[in-house]
Amino acid sequence: MQILKSQIGDSDFAAAVEQYRQAMLDHRFTQGEPAPTAHPLVEACVKRVPVEGEADDFVSDFEIIDDTPPPPPEPTLEERRAAEIMKSRQQEQADIAAIMPAGKLRLFQMDVNAAMVVPEADRSPQQIELMQRWAEYQDQVRQVQYEGAKREAAIEDMT
Repeated sequence: MQILKSQIGDSDFAAAVEQYRQAMLDHRFTQGEPAPTAHPLVEACVKRVPVEGEADDFVSDFEIIDDTPPPPPEPTLEERRAAEIMKSRQQEQADIAAIMPAGKLRLFQMDVNAAMVVPEADRSPQQIELMQRWAEYQDQVRQVQYEGAKREAAIEDMT
């Protein structure tokens, strides 16, 4: 009988089978007592063997098959690089988002676009200040992107 390791878990299955086999051997010479019982899987692993001219014998007849799934294969170098690049880009996006929340950024961009259509000579001091803040924001974004590009270049050198 083949028993899958996943069926028995961490229990000492062989000891349970041997205990049941011994109980069946001891029961051979008793009368009027019910036969010992065990888990059906344990009982299925003990076979009665007729012996001519003697009391029947009981033998263990099972094999435990290890069906533990193999560990996943190690990722290839390209898979590791791709995963690292993805993490780097996620970090880059998080760093950019930390500069200015998305809702404020959208409004900021709309205000900047409205200021850009005004001829430069006609811009108000608030519009000029808005354009300066936009240039500062763009510089911060470029700095974050540059750091991300440096990380990715280093990842490409990964072995």
